Amino acid sequence: MQSKSILMAFLVLFALFSFASFAYGEEVNVDRFDIRKSSDLPLNETEIAEMVEKNTPAIDPTNFESKKADKSTLAVYGEVPVKNGTASYDWHLLLFKITDDIKNDSDFQKYSAINGGPLTSYGSKYTDGFIQVNVDFKQADLLKQEDLDQIQKIFEKYANENGIKNLPIVIATNENVRNVATVSNDDVTRPVIGGVNAQGTYPTGSNLVKPNITLGYPVIKNNNSLTTRGFITVAHLFPENGTVGSLYQPEYSSSNFVAGGLINNINSQIDAIYVKFANVEPAIHVGDDPVLSAKSRTSENESKMMIYGSSNPSGELRRFGKATGNTGGYYIGYERNFKFDRSDKYLDTVYIMNATDGDASIEGDSGGPIYIGMNVTISGKTDYQAFMVGITNGRREYINNGTCETIFAPQSEIDYYLDVRPYWSRTATLT
Repeated sequence: MQSKSILMAFLVLFALFSFASFAYGEEVNVDRFDIRKSSDLPLNETEIAEMVEKNTPAIDPTNFESKKADKSTLAVYGEVPVKNGTASYDWHLLLFKITDDIKNDSDFQKYSAINGGPLTSYGSKYTDGFIQVNVDFKQADLLKQEDLDQIQKIFEKYANENGIKNLPIVIATNENVRNVATVSNDDVTRPVIGGVNAQGTYPTGSNLVKPNITLGYPVIKNNNSLTTRGFITVAHLFPENGTVGSLYQPEYSSSNFVAGGLINNINSQIDAIYVKFANVEPAIHVGDDPVLSAKSRTSENESKMMIYGSSNPSGELRRFGKATGNTGGYYIGYERNFKFDRSDKYLDTVYIMNATDGDASIEGDSGGPIYIGMNVTISGKTDYQAFMVGITNGRREYINNGTCETIFAPQSEIDYYLDVRPYWSRTATLT
């Protein structure tokens, strides 16, 4: 595939960021979130700059204006700028930096749901161009006008520090949104690759619970020892009450046992888990993909997996899950302090992907890989490669119109919280 056609196939998505817990006031290095400065894709500097300029969607102020009349809106501040191309991309890098700077602000944390306050989450969608702060609709009455103004002033403080005046902010309730964690390739796969079916088990009273999931992708712990090879899947497969769980591939039976004691590896900041298992291969199952079936692969249903890195991807994403197969979409935004319904855990940051073909996510898809696909040449042989982006956590449902979006954990945040990196050993050039 030619570089030009790859670029034309890509629509720019705003961000996949590496999320560390920065101390209050610590400078955030935007360069490492910028695909033009930190990309691991096999594209040169000029090609990546062209990708950003030509494919970044323009900021559309329509949604911001409509929020002013929406009954769920509590307050609107600032003004959305008219930007497109590289200017739009740069604007969203700044919005991310502001939301990262504010995470540990003591005045802001007083309003956070983590501390019993009414603010459930906050983030930005790419074409909107504004920061939305979400409020638990059951506690909206706790916020008086002076509270709304104070929240705006906190954001404005960090905006001013980053050279932005009149920062656009929407504060709104979340009454018409549901966040659903979705747990519900049947072959025994050895070595284990990503994208295949698995079952987790844990006892509840006298019953053995056996939910189905999809495995994400092979990893290695950052001490670089091959003895720490394993794979990533979703953490919400297991209860967070200290119960020891076990994992089987593809389904529960004594001969299919992979690992146990997994509950000890769950991190409260991310919906992902590292499973230590030495017999893994750097590849993922991509199924019978009607969009990509004409591209070459190492085998009929597998794609070799390659590292993408922590920079912002720009283009179409693919998602593979046991329940819904291979579907496509684009990265459209992020949300911090995120909470699934019927869960007590607040995740540091999740990412949002729309569904342009297929479902957003249903039970059984959880844990499955999200990736960028392209043809690359390795040692003179052209193969279809999957550049890893993250794993599926669940879906967001918009009750009023019935639409859904995929919620996922990015590879960069998985790397940080679980101290892992994708297991791969290849170099590549674009063809």
